Amino acid sequence: MLTMEREEVWNGLRNVLVGGKDGCMDEILIVDDDPIVRHFIHRMLRIQGYTCTEVEHGQEAINYLRTHRPSLIITDQQMPVMTGIQLLETLLGQLKGPPIPTILLAKDNECGVSDRAKELGVHTVLSKPLDYRKIILAVSAALS
Repeated sequence: MLTMEREEVWNGLRNVLVGGKDGCMDEILIVDDDPIVRHFIHRMLRIQGYTCTEVEHGQEAINYLRTHRPSLIITDQQMPVMTGIQLLETLLGQLKGPPIPTILLAKDNECGVSDRAKELGVHTVLSKPLDYRKIILAVSAALS
């Protein structure tokens, strides 16, 4: 569920523009099983000047990350195949080089997720329902 109606979101985004440092096209990997949420985040970040790739679950993300290195990963916690935390635990042992900044999307009532996310180096944990302003600010902070 999103916190604003579609028209309000797209109109509001024009007033928030903070992304794309120095004209650089940062690539963001969006991992979420909900196509509506993926599309919402993708479109919102594209307006901000970011390049985005969408995948449906953790295994697709792992496959993608074998050949690509995005600037940021945004992942949902509750997904089929593996949770966001399981994805991050898997990546911790597989990725070479510096860690990729990550934003985790989780419901407020998911017990212990925030603590484990911080242990795994997650930059920000955002609560659902999503607030587009918080997403934009979190992405900007994670990439700076």
